Amino acid sequence: MTKKRADYTTEELAELTVAELEQLLTDKQQLFVRQYCLDHNGTQAAIRAGYRAGKENHAAATQAARLLKDPAVHAYLLAVKRETFNQLGITLESLCTDLLDIRDKCMQVTPVVEWDKVAHAYRETGEYQFDAKGAIRATELLAELLGVKERRGDGATIRVELDKELAQ
Repeated sequence: MTKKRADYTTEELAELTVAELEQLLTDKQQLFVRQYCLDHNGTQAAIRAGYRAGKENHAAATQAARLLKDPAVHAYLLAVKRETFNQLGITLESLCTDLLDIRDKCMQVTPVVEWDKVAHAYRETGEYQFDAKGAIRATELLAELLGVKERRGDGATIRVELDKELAQ
C-alpha cells in the first residue's frame, strides 16, 4: 500500500526524489514550482501556472503563499533546486569558494588616480580604495549560505544559529 501525501512527515518529504514528489503533487502545483524557480516571484508564478489572479493579484499572492507553505510543494521546490545544482555541478563548497574569491577581489586595494592637466597623464594621489560594498555583500551571501544569517522577505535580516554539522 502506497503512502498518501498527508501520511508523510516533513523529514520524509525532504528525502524523496523529484519523481517521487511529482507523484504527490498536481500538475498545476508542479508548474507553479517550475515557474517560481524562474524568478522567485510567487504571485507571478501562480498566475503563470494558471491560478486565478484576482483583484490586483491578491488571489494569486495568497495562493502562492499557501503553496510555498505546503510541505510537499516546499520539498518539491528544494528537490528541483538540488537537481538543478547537481546538473550544473554547483556545490556548497564551490559557492563558498566563489564568494570568498569575490570578497578577496573586492578587498584588493587599488590606488586612486586623477588626471594631471599639466602633464596630460594620470597620477596617483597617494590615496587607496577598495570595493567595500562588494566585499560586504559577498560576506553576507556567504553567511546566508552557511546558515549564520537568514534574509527575510522584507529585506531585514535575523541571526540564526550555525548549523550543527558546519560547527563541528
